[in-house]
Amino acid sequence: MKNSQNEPVLTYQKGSTERMALEKAMSEIAGTTTNVPLVIGTEKITKNLDRKQVMPSDHQKVIARFAHATTEQIKEAIERTSRCFLHAADLCAGKYRMKLNAATMLGQGKNIVQAEIDSACELVDFFRFNAKFALELEKYQPISLKNVTNTMTFR
Repeated sequence: MKNSQNEPVLTYQKGSTERMALEKAMSEIAGTTTNVPLVIGTEKITKNLDRKQVMPSDHQKVIARFAHATTEQIKEAIERTSRCFLHAADLCAGKYRMKLNAATMLGQGKNIVQAEIDSACELVDFFRFNAKFALELEKYQPISLKNVTNTMTFR
């Protein structure tokens, strides 16, 4: 594998291949309005696409329409995702626990205790705690620094 390096910045000089490709892509996007569904679990909600994304340089040009999630939809999405996390936690704690530990012992050279702590328990805790934190998200406000106030609005 090659060493990682930063992606080179293209110049987009007039007449260059990348400039022509970008101008074509911009023309295609500017010429269409993309409908962006609200996705909760596997359900795509395409009704009430009443919100608009306009081009900053031309407020008459709508490039996307999307639905604004209601508080109930946000809560449902969080609850569904949390249920998935909790199900994954149960699978990792039960049915797949020994395979997780065995794979960690063989793949990372951990002993039994290390594998139990580092793979099974840590993964199960990750799923369970983060499901709980997601369900309680609206109770908390982010940390603020001196002269800076950070807030989170649940909307």
